Amino acid sequence: MKNSRRFDLSQRLVHFVRSVDLRSDGATTLPEEWSFGNLVEDWVLSPFFLLRHILRSQEVLPTWSIRNGRRTVYGPRPAVCFSEMPLAAFLIAGEDRSARGEHMSTFGVMFKKEDLFALGARPVIYGLTDEQRARKRTDGARVFPESALPLREQYRYVAYNPTRDRPLDWTHEREWRLPSERSMPAATSYDELSGFGLRFEQLQHEVGFIVRTENHARRLLHDILWLVDTHQLPKELFSFIVIADRFPDPHELVTPESVETAIEHSKISLEPYFTLEESRARQIRTRFDRLVEQVLPELSGGQPPMGELGGGWLWLYDNTSELVRALMMEDGRISISASERYLVNLMEYPDFYSLGRREQMTQQLAELVEKEFGESATYFSVLMSNDPNSVPFYTGTSMLSSAYLNYAHNEEDF
Repeated sequence: MKNSRRFDLSQRLVHFVRSVDLRSDGATTLPEEWSFGNLVEDWVLSPFFLLRHILRSQEVLPTWSIRNGRRTVYGPRPAVCFSEMPLAAFLIAGEDRSARGEHMSTFGVMFKKEDLFALGARPVIYGLTDEQRARKRTDGARVFPESALPLREQYRYVAYNPTRDRPLDWTHEREWRLPSERSMPAATSYDELSGFGLRFEQLQHEVGFIVRTENHARRLLHDILWLVDTHQLPKELFSFIVIADRFPDPHELVTPESVETAIEHSKISLEPYFTLEESRARQIRTRFDRLVEQVLPELSGGQPPMGELGGGWLWLYDNTSELVRALMMEDGRISISASERYLVNLMEYPDFYSLGRREQMTQQLAELVEKEFGESATYFSVLMSNDPNSVPFYTGTSMLSSAYLNYAHNEEDF
């Protein structure tokens, strides 16, 4: 391994994402329906939207890497694609190729090479010794004769011919591929595609992310905390978020040591979000409880008339805030929905108030919380159910600017 410590080599593999135009003949396999919290309103999806969806779904889906309407992953199995480019080279190439309108960006997720190798990932094969022509099967697969390349290995083949008038050469991508064990179906919803790709639960070592801005990192951190708070993944799995805008000039990262030092400075620690001192947390909860009591109306003349029934909560947008972390330390105070909402249970607001009345009270509380803590919040309610994952649900102010929403078309996310 000592000979591998060179500036042009890396012990990590990066899966980079790019913008996708769903109308193009090179669009990858994507669902028509996305889960709650993902908002798609147009044909072109940003790379950050797709990166965030990878994190939220905890899976990188395989593709056929279609170009000009044809599969470029051969054989019967699609694959997840990676590059062995070192981080500095990736940042330079991503910026340059994106500026030229090529299919690349500076957004990606990095994995340990040993993890992916153990799961079956292998470097691709650029060209074959003897020229071969693939045939197209009825299931759409492009296959070579097994005498040229075993069917099980054909996902690794990448066409290569630098002697043509227009050279065919993808060696700059230094590609690895991880094949799916099954061929992917055409699907209308993400649930139908889940389970075909690289799942984070399969990994043994750290995962890192590459984004452009501090705002991108903040939104990823929101998702990471949700995955950890709901015990879907261990906090030790998430290691770093590289923010390109504040990263050293990649042209200066010419040694493995300089790259690792830069990554070390980009590391995220989740410990502060789980080690808030109890005395500080108790102080915050006391201040919050006083706000809850301020909204309680004086009861006179018996109970108010009944109205609509249902569950009501205070939705706090920022799960990294001290307020949320303090309330999380109190058993039963916060419920986390399947769609990533952090909902404060307001037992102080009894059910004999109508749902509409409790919505008004909770919105008043949200305004007090913003004044006291500087935290954005609103009401969240579900008609005729105390399950926050049920429908129909209702909420207050717009969520477009919150970390909760993964919007596919923000200009800064391209």
